[in-house]
Amino acid sequence: MWVPGKASVKIQPKDAVENISESWKELKSTTMNHVWKKIWPECIKTTDAEVNFLPEVRQNILDLAHDLGFEDLNESDVLDLLATDREPLSYEELIQLQAEPAIDEDTEPVVSKQLTSKIMSSAI
Repeated sequence: MWVPGKASVKIQPKDAVENISESWKELKSTTMNHVWKKIWPECIKTTDAEVNFLPEVRQNILDLAHDLGFEDLNESDVLDLLATDREPLSYEELIQLQAEPAIDEDTEPVVSKQLTSKIMSSAI
């Protein structure tokens, strides 16, 4: 059997093709729809199942938000948040996000200690 020079002895080309074939069989249509939604939205059809579960999902999000203390949040706010994923960020929004410093609430600001001549003389 011929094996290309850079091919692994353990994985033969036939094995690789079979692995790809098996992976392709496991690919769900919903995954493909999500991939193509951004590229060619007109070709994507929403199924009745997707349309039917959306009110439940919105209500679950609303209930969780209320449990966390966001009492003034309403369904239109949830719809606005869910709709933000449909539009890509603009160039200006990307620059703004990049410019914002990453703030971690768990870390405390580092206070640098001043090394004075008094401290240095006491060490000597």
